[in-house]
Amino acid sequence: MLVVGVLWGVDIKIPFDPGPITYLLGVVSSIVTIVVKMYNDRLDEEEYSISYALADGYFNNFIEPLVTNLIDEHGDNFRLIIYIPGKLEELGRRAIERTLSRLRSADYSTDVVNLELEEGRARDVLTVIGSGADNCYFDFPNTLLTVKNLIDYKVSSEKNRLNEAEKKERASLYIAKFSERLKQKLKESGLDRHIEYTDQTLRPPL
Repeated sequence: MLVVGVLWGVDIKIPFDPGPITYLLGVVSSIVTIVVKMYNDRLDEEEYSISYALADGYFNNFIEPLVTNLIDEHGDNFRLIIYIPGKLEELGRRAIERTLSRLRSADYSTDVVNLELEEGRARDVLTVIGSGADNCYFDFPNTLLTVKNLIDYKVSSEKNRLNEAEKKERASLYIAKFSERLKQKLKESGLDRHIEYTDQTLRPPL
């Protein structure tokens, strides 16, 4: 089509009618554009399928049985706060210790309890108790740390070098997809009324 346009532009006579060809190329171009977009969308879904899988596992194996257990124990008189990090480093052991120190410095007490769940394995859950904060539970979704090695591998493979900015960008996208999927699952199950989310600001509970 570009060649035909140039020939027309310089007023060179074309020995055939370019109309059908240009029409056909236009149709082919549109189809290729649609196919490429669909392929790219599929790649995006595949790229972040691990976030969806982690969110599903976190919900099915821990959050849903935990909330069911807490409903049996407290009725509706409780809340579960889930920490959604801005970056994966916030889920490291020392980072979690700093977060708990901030809670304690704000006159909250923090205790770890081990809950035996009918579904999924037993797991430690943090209770956060402060003024008016009875039956408040707090959890860090450490399962997200699973993507760290994947990000290291992908970035080093694609760039053949370590790229910290690229790693942070990918980590943020994985976290966002995880959070989006988790909230969707909680809403579909009707358990979202018991859930609050926090981040590095710790609001709530602070």
